[in-house]
Parts: sequence; structure tokens; C-alpha cells
Amino acid sequence: MNESYSDSCFLQKKISLKFKELGLFFFSCSSHTKVKKLEIMSQKPLFRSEALILSTTPYGEGHAILNVFTKDRGVLPFFVQNALKKRSAPFFQDPLSHVEILYQEGQGDFFKGRETSIINLFLEMRSNYEALMTAFDIAGVVLSSQMPEKPAPLLFDLAICYLERLTSMKDPWILSASFRLKTLLLEGLFKIAPTCTLCETALNKSYLQEGMLLCSHCKEETQCFSLNEEDRELLLKLAHCKNFKEIDTLHLPLHFKKMTNSFFQERISC
Repeated sequence: MNESYSDSCFLQKKISLKFKELGLFFFSCSSHTKVKKLEIMSQKPLFRSEALILSTTPYGEGHAILNVFTKDRGVLPFFVQNALKKRSAPFFQDPLSHVEILYQEGQGDFFKGRETSIINLFLEMRSNYEALMTAFDIAGVVLSSQMPEKPAPLLFDLAICYLERLTSMKDPWILSASFRLKTLLLEGLFKIAPTCTLCETALNKSYLQEGMLLCSHCKEETQCFSLNEEDRELLLKLAHCKNFKEIDTLHLPLHFKKMTNSFFQERISC
């Protein structure tokens, strides 16, 4: 009798654990061998979206926190349990992977991934050091410029497009500079034209100040970025150009790269 009762309790516990693995909950209203009640609680709704995994950070004993840029819902934080222990887990977590993700809201501010299907791992990019470093830089631009759960489908498409083109560029870093400027344009933090933004006069020597391209008469006596004619032309092309072949013909001077990095940081911190 005691042995039968013990076996039944063991079986009941095993069934309950299996239901929990499936996201369901099992309740017993009896202290004896027979299960008299089974209740299945409804799950939170599932969402499916195209996504780009921006970063993966180890957490605790084999877990991971992911920053994922979804096309429909912007940047979302994910907590993936045992992500680093189970490489065959259905939820793919490698950074810089273009995937389709099935997910739902989890505990607190984190989301829970159910499964992923791979769209593009950018394998050629991963074997090219300069392209890979540029890709991580682009991912950093997304992370630093986007608020959580703020949809940005145009920026998402732009990021995927630029990642696909990195290995075909002579200097992949020029796409990073272009991506920064286009991100500021999409966020409404940058206004640029061949003439002065305020007075619309032709520009000889120009200045970047408060997200505008200004002439010497309109700029204020505060910190700004001074541009010569070549810098201004390069700025216009990288911000507005839609042809990768044309971008690939451009040269990215070191001072210009540093200037666009500083200008970007200044604008997103406003």
C-alpha cells in the first residue's frame, strides 16, 4: 500500500514537471493516488518578428541576457535560461545574427524567447576582421540610439542592408560613418542641406552645430564642428547616398571618422 502510494506520488510529480516544461501548470486536489483536477493556465500571447541579435552577455550559471533589435517592436531585452549550457537549444543567441524570433513577455522587464529560425548568419563577414568590427560598431549605434520598445522598422532594414554589404566594401568603416548619419536623420536629430539650414545661403566654410549645417554668420559662439568644403561634400554624400557603388568610391579620412563619431554622441545625448 505504501509502495503503491509512493509510486503514484512519484508519477504525479513527474507529470507535473513535464507540464511545467511545456509552459503549463498542473494542480492536484487530492492527497491520494488519483488526480481529481487538472487546470491549464493560459499562456501570455506569442509574438513573431524579424530580428537582429545585437549582443549577448553571460549571466549567472550559464544564462544569458540578450539585446535584440526586432523590426516590429524595437530593441528588447531577453533573458535566456541555460543559454550557454545548451548549444542545441531552440533559441539561437549568437550576436550579429539575422533571425526570425518567436517570443512572449517574461518576468519583469525581460522577454522570453521561445524559438528562432536563422535568416542570415553573415558567415563571410565573420571571417573578415575589419568587417566584423564594423558590424559590432553598427550594433553599438543601434543600442546607443534606440529607446527600449520603440519601433524603428526603417532603421532595422537599413542595419540589415549595411551588414549584408560590409564585405563588398573596400573600407567597411565608411558604412559605419554613413549609418551614424542616417540614424540621426531618421531620429530627427540632424538636418542637412547644401545650404545653411537657417538662412539658406551658399556655404563656403560650414559648421555642424545642434544638428544643423550652418554658415559662419548663423553659428553661435559655442562648441561646433568646423568643416571644409571636402568634409561638407562627404557629409552630404554619406548622409543621403543610396548607391553602395558610389559610397565605395569615397575616402574616409581619420579626422572625419572621429568627427562623425563625436557628432553622433553629442546628438544622441541631447
